[in-house]
Amino acid sequence: MYRPVECRPPAGTNITVTVSDYRASDGGWLRLMLSNVVGGSGIQSVEARQTPLAGGKLDIVASAWRRMHNQHGAAWELSGIPLPPLDLRVTDGVGRQVIARRVIIEAGLTGSFNSSAQFPLESSPAGLEGALTSTDPLIIFAPRNSSAWMQAVGQFPLLRYDAEALRTTLLQHIIVGPQDFSSSMLMHYDTLSGLPLSIKKAAANSSTLLIVSQASAASTLQEGVETCASLLFPVSSVLLPSI
Repeated sequence: MYRPVECRPPAGTNITVTVSDYRASDGGWLRLMLSNVVGGSGIQSVEARQTPLAGGKLDIVASAWRRMHNQHGAAWELSGIPLPPLDLRVTDGVGRQVIARRVIIEAGLTGSFNSSAQFPLESSPAGLEGALTSTDPLIIFAPRNSSAWMQAVGQFPLLRYDAEALRTTLLQHIIVGPQDFSSSMLMHYDTLSGLPLSIKKAAANSSTLLIVSQASAASTLQEGVETCASLLFPVSSVLLPSI
C-alpha cells in the first residue's frame, strides 16, 4: 500500500519556479514547473497575473488571475500572458493558497527562480496562522454592502475604476477601521508593489481607508459587531490609497 508523503524541503527553502519555455511574441506562451513545494497533497492549480501596480499603474485586465493548464506531467502552461513582472498563485490539494510575487520579471527568460512564498507543513498544528508568525495579527473591519465601496471610490482617486472588477481582480476588500484606528499597527506590512508601507492618517473625524489582501489570511465571521462583515488575520499586505 502506498500513501502520499509530505514534501519537506530544507528549512527556509521557498518554492522554486522553473521556466522551461517562454515565448514573448505572438501573444505570449509560458511553460513552468514548481519544486520544493511543502505538502503531500499535490498542486490543485496555478494561476498567473501581472503584478498589480507594476510600473506605478494598475492594469485591470493584466492584473486578473489567469488559470494555467496542467496537460503534461508536472508542467503548467499558459497562452496570452501579460507583460512581466508576474505573480503566481498556487493552490494545493487541500485548498491552501500562497502567492509568489514578482517571481518572473523578464519576458522570454528561462531558468529556475526562487520565490518568496511557501506553504506551512500540513502536519503543523499551527497551520496557516503559525506560518505567518513574523507578522502581528491585525483585526480589520470590512463593510458588508456595495454602497460603502462606492462611497470610497468617490472619495479616493486610486479607486476610480469599475468597483466590482477591481475587487475581483485584486481579491481585495475596502476596509474601514474605527476612528481611533492606530496606524502604528501597520508598519510591518508590505504594499502590493512590494515596497515598505507608508502610512498617512486620515482626518481626525474620519475612518482610515485600507485595501487589504486576503490571499494568505484566514477569515472568520464574528456576530454582533456593528457594520462589520468579517475579521481577517493575519494580514499579509496592505495598500493605502493617497489621503
